[in-house]
Amino acid sequence: MATTLLEFLGLTPELEQEIDKIWKEGGYSLNIPVIDLQHLWLIFLISDLEKLQKMDLKKDELKVYYENITHELIDFTIEHFSLEEGIFLRFDYPNNAQHKKQHQQFIYVLKDRVEEVSIDPVSSIEKLIKFLKNWLFSHIIEHDQEYKKYFLEHKIDINAYCKGLIKDKMVNIDKAQANLYNRITSSREVKEILNEDILSNIIHIWQTYNLSVQIPIIDLQHIWLIKMVVELDLASKTMGTTKRDGIFKSIIKNAVQYTKDHFTLEEKIMEKFHYPGLHNHVKQHKNFIEFIQARNKENKEGNKLAAHNLVVNLKEWLLSHIAVEDKQIVSTMRENHEEILIYSRELMDDKMVNIKKSQLDLYNRVIGLKRIK
Repeated sequence: MATTLLEFLGLTPELEQEIDKIWKEGGYSLNIPVIDLQHLWLIFLISDLEKLQKMDLKKDELKVYYENITHELIDFTIEHFSLEEGIFLRFDYPNNAQHKKQHQQFIYVLKDRVEEVSIDPVSSIEKLIKFLKNWLFSHIIEHDQEYKKYFLEHKIDINAYCKGLIKDKMVNIDKAQANLYNRITSSREVKEILNEDILSNIIHIWQTYNLSVQIPIIDLQHIWLIKMVVELDLASKTMGTTKRDGIFKSIIKNAVQYTKDHFTLEEKIMEKFHYPGLHNHVKQHKNFIEFIQARNKENKEGNKLAAHNLVVNLKEWLLSHIAVEDKQIVSTMRENHEEILIYSRELMDDKMVNIKKSQLDLYNRVIGLKRIK
């Protein structure tokens, strides 16, 4: 039986020694605790994937493990990229645009790996490990050390800024991440932090994945979906069974309404402007409806992981569909952008699209807010 949380997650003494060796011999430390913690967690996930490769698991079992790790990787991108990009924006880092572009490339590749898991988990793991190791060696060593050097040369105290974010609970650090960091660095300064502010979590996701498609009504609906993800994620981490079940049922109900309103709108726009990828996009919409129905069925059958599974599905949808597929629609039909805006306005005027005041208020708050400095 596991005696500590990290042993439960798979951090045996042997694996801890391996991570410690990689961390110290690789020279990965930036001496910025919250960023070092996130980098250490990435090393742990890579090591866990390598351990997963050696396990004799059936395809379905392998898929479950893999989905949990990709879920962690999606959370990693949200937390890590939003933190770094917030720092760059706050202190006018000159290589901000280039660094952010690399983050976007990471997201695109991760999206491909997430999609491949349903086809061939074994080869997907090999590809993902190779990609993540390359990211460690090329990005963290070269580009992250570059911004560390810049801030030191310009006498910018990033640690003081990060401590302010931690004090205000503007970052998320789970217990396992804190334990890992403290054990590898022999520190006791980092503790579990959960940002329970729904709005700031929504902004984290919206900005990190650069989700705007520049069509207000579609952006509004996407932001409302992110709100559902954040609420359910927080409920699964902080609430008891009864309250969590109530949130789950509410999210399912809202998700069903979302499919009716949002998918109808997107499909009308694609059909009117002859989008060449219409058939495939509609197929993806059907897949969304299917996993909503599957998670609802799990919950009714008493599956305690139903809420967690739905969070995983919705986050993968944000990453693989909205961040890529929906933006591809706008890119392909950029010449029709003004016409699409006019058409979407006509649909609203004709009451073909339902907009609640709460949705509009949230949209205005997210779009109107800049990163907290």
